[in-house]
Amino acid sequence: MTRRPFVAAAPARDLARATASGPRLGSRSAAVAYVGAGASMNRLRRTLGFVGVLTVVAPPEALANRAACAAAADDASVLRRDVQKLTRTRDLLLVCVAEGCDPDIRDDCRRWLEEVEANLPTVVFVAEDDAGQPVLSARVLIDGKPHGQLDGSPVPVDPGQHTFTFERDGGPPVDVRTLVRLGKKNAEVLARFPRLTSRSPPGSAAPAASTPSTASTATLPPTSPPTTAGPTGFVFGAHFVAVPYAFLAAGTGARDHGTSGVSVGFSLEGGYAFSRRAEILARALGAVGSECGSATGSNFFSIGPALSVRLVEWAWVGVGLLGGQARSCTPDAVKLSTNVVFSPTFDLAFAVVTQPYGQWMVTSSVGYYFANITNDNRVVYAPIGFGLRLF
Repeated sequence: MTRRPFVAAAPARDLARATASGPRLGSRSAAVAYVGAGASMNRLRRTLGFVGVLTVVAPPEALANRAACAAAADDASVLRRDVQKLTRTRDLLLVCVAEGCDPDIRDDCRRWLEEVEANLPTVVFVAEDDAGQPVLSARVLIDGKPHGQLDGSPVPVDPGQHTFTFERDGGPPVDVRTLVRLGKKNAEVLARFPRLTSRSPPGSAAPAASTPSTASTATLPPTSPPTTAGPTGFVFGAHFVAVPYAFLAAGTGARDHGTSGVSVGFSLEGGYAFSRRAEILARALGAVGSECGSATGSNFFSIGPALSVRLVEWAWVGVGLLGGQARSCTPDAVKLSTNVVFSPTFDLAFAVVTQPYGQWMVTSSVGYYFANITNDNRVVYAPIGFGLRLF
């Protein structure tokens, strides 16, 4: 009796094609072996599930499905390291986490899928007309590929620069170009359609869809620049500040003197943007001066809540209510201070550079430390700063 030689099967993709064409099976299954070509231990472990001789009758569809699982896992193990192909990697991993796949393959794919979904950014499309009303019939193309109508749900996209084209019947398309950051969730992409110059009468045929070359020539009026990125979710900012101040004399006692000067320090803020034009923040101000000969003798420290509203793309206004203390000295070394008191502030900020990740800003504020006018000094101060507010 002649012994049949052991034959190593083709890789997973070839095995899927072979079984899909209908291999001939006898009373017992033909010997099937799968030897992986990769050098990694994960691929070797998956391969071992296919190496050997199958002694049970398995339908061709089951073999094809298991081979497809292995092929998807192999591709995903390579693509998951490329952050520009996270959506493709996610699609492959959804194949190899299916119940029909080998348990070892499913375990690897589930772990990789968690990593990919944590890093895969999502965007939410919003379209408005010139009056600020939502345009629910708008359609979106992502880098020229149709996505569909707006439904308010998050859409996964690969990190990097993208062009989102918004279309509606009876008007030119609007392109929004933005940088999508790795791991950023539910970033709002807002498009504003210009005023329609004419409206089709009821029952009339919809205008023909523009070809790509025609759409590229239908641009917004010069007075309507592309939509600028805005804050979404958690925000953070840090600014270097100079703090001009004036201590007002108390009514009686040793603090019946006044003085003025400038301290320097930092302002930090963090909070949440509940729309792209409004943020609620926690803000802290710390600054020191040299009037008393030491930082412990001359300083400002305040912390408290604040509200910031975006008037236009480059300008913000806000108010705050900080709690803290201010200290300084007169030229003849008389120590002045407030108790720990409240300090309302009025804030202005102007963006000098706007990027998808945030704005570089010049900031200015005016604040007033309330105090007992009889025994304590009151302080007027005006921090001026420069720094970055991250979206």
